[in-house]
Amino acid sequence: METKEKIIETAIMMFNRDGYDSVTTNHICNECKISPGNLYYHFKNKQEIVKNIYLKMIHEFDDSWSPIHNAEELAEVLSGYWLKIIEHQKRYSFFFLNLFSILQKDVELKNIYNQNREKRFVELKELILSSVSLHILREIDDSELDFFTHSIWFVNEFWLLYENVSNQRLFKQKINGNIKLTMMLLESYLPDDKKYLIKQLTQQMELK
Repeated sequence: METKEKIIETAIMMFNRDGYDSVTTNHICNECKISPGNLYYHFKNKQEIVKNIYLKMIHEFDDSWSPIHNAEELAEVLSGYWLKIIEHQKRYSFFFLNLFSILQKDVELKNIYNQNREKRFVELKELILSSVSLHILREIDDSELDFFTHSIWFVNEFWLLYENVSNQRLFKQKINGNIKLTMMLLESYLPDDKKYLIKQLTQQMELK
């Protein structure tokens, strides 16, 4: 593993294990067994390491959507998308738990985050509209579309933080709560003959 990638992977591990605010670049150097100068050759500070981690997260989510033609393909795309979200929330839990603090300290990263959020909104809206045109979801007006899209994003982006503040449940219990709430949102937009998708999606996504 190259030094730059080793620093990134070590930082992810330490941020998750020890807490984002507790870890300094010196701690990362010690864990990597490299000099501070070696780290600063690749990253000028801790915030730049986090920015590179987030760019890695974005890249892993690219091409998450694919065109759908029926309800079964929608279920496949959605289950794949949410399983990726679950993996991200586990692998990069520090980012979701410290999101506000991280973005407040780095204006450039905040801009990147907002640009990515808008991109994901567009992708999700396109999937929803495609589902409506195929009569998988019921008709949705523009205001409902915005509400539905933002609700799904909000639940998945901030649920882990909410759970971490509210209680000490196991990770899989926290994630399954996320899935349950997301399925409740989705069910309200499904016609009766498509509500079987909720059970199908829940079975595919719930952590055992």
